[in-house]
This record gives sequence, C-alpha cells and structure tokens, in this order.
Amino acid sequence: PEPLEVLRNLQQLNINSIMGNHDLALLNPELVAEYQIAPPLMTSLDWCRAQLESKDINYLNGFESTRSVIIHAKMKALFFHGSPISPVDIIDSATSNNLLNEYFSDIDAHVLIGGHTHYQLFRHYGKKILLNPGSVGAPFKGEVPMNGNPAINPWAEYAIIEVTDGDFSIELRQVNYNIGSYLRTLKNSDLPVKDWWIRQLSRSGN
Repeated sequence: PEPLEVLRNLQQLNINSIMGNHDLALLNPELVAEYQIAPPLMTSLDWCRAQLESKDINYLNGFESTRSVIIHAKMKALFFHGSPISPVDIIDSATSNNLLNEYFSDIDAHVLIGGHTHYQLFRHYGKKILLNPGSVGAPFKGEVPMNGNPAINPWAEYAIIEVTDGDFSIELRQVNYNIGSYLRTLKNSDLPVKDWWIRQLSRSGN
C-alpha cells in the first residue's frame, strides 16, 4: 500500500535491485499477460503507477535482470528473479536438473539466488547451491494455487550469507513484525485490492 515509500527507502539505502515480473508489468502494461500477474492484482498496477513520479519510474527502469556478486576470491553469487532467462520461470524443489541445466549451463556462479515463488528454498544442484530468500512483503504459505489466491504468512522472510575465513554460511530467516499496524495501513489506504490482501493474510491460519 506504500510503493513510493518503499522505492524512496531503497534509494536512500543504495540497494541494488533485481527486476521482477510485477516491476516489468508496471513499466510495460501492454505486456501484463506475458508477466503472469495474478488476476486479483491487475487493478493494483495502474494504481501503483499513479503513485510514482517520473524519477521513480526511471529508478525502476534501472533495476537489473541479473547481477553477479563476488562473495570472496573463490566464490561468486548470481542474482535473478525467476531464472537468468525469464522473470517468470519457477525454480523450486521439484524443478528437474535437465531444466536447471538449461537455465545455468553457462553460469559459473557457485550460489544461484532467485525469487518469484515467494517461498524459501535451499537446494543443492551439483556443486552449486540454489537459494530463494522468500519474500518480505508477501511470503506465500506453500506453492501458489492455480487460481492465484495464495494464503500469505504474517511474517517477513529473508536470507543472510556470511563469509568467514574463506568459507561461507547461509541462513534462511523468518521474522515477525507488527501485523496489526500493517493491516491498519492497508485498511486506511485506497489500494484497490486491499480487501484481497487482508483476506489472504487472514487465510494463513496464524
């Protein structure tokens, strides 16, 4: 319900951001079907675009489709949204190695970090690690059903990669936040899909 505040915080913190399918749909509304936006969320795109100024749109346009980061001298991470090929590819525990080979055959990174599914993943892929930190704003409870109406867990998810003495560790975290305050922000906003968000949060069973 506060897209402008989120973007301004990202800019102030100088965050390197990856382009997601919702970002692309907001920037290219004529391609909304290609970016697979769930039907209940379609109306939020125009609303969100109306909140932003031209400088915010320019900032969004600067998001990268992939980003390589050297973790230390012998280890590299690759960040992407769905896969390095498409922001709407889904990588999860059931994705076949044959399909993963199509995504990563030419990638020399050791840790492959994606998003899109809105749930956390730690998986070995040969000598590489597949990592999904989950979602801060909408961590789904299980995989997304075909009707595009996932229950949303009332916590924020993220991951930490820590490097010590040339080795590294990965920690997937879930942290509670003031869900009541967030619900009040939703209820007081004019976000056209706020009732959907409130309903999906209430379906989490927590």
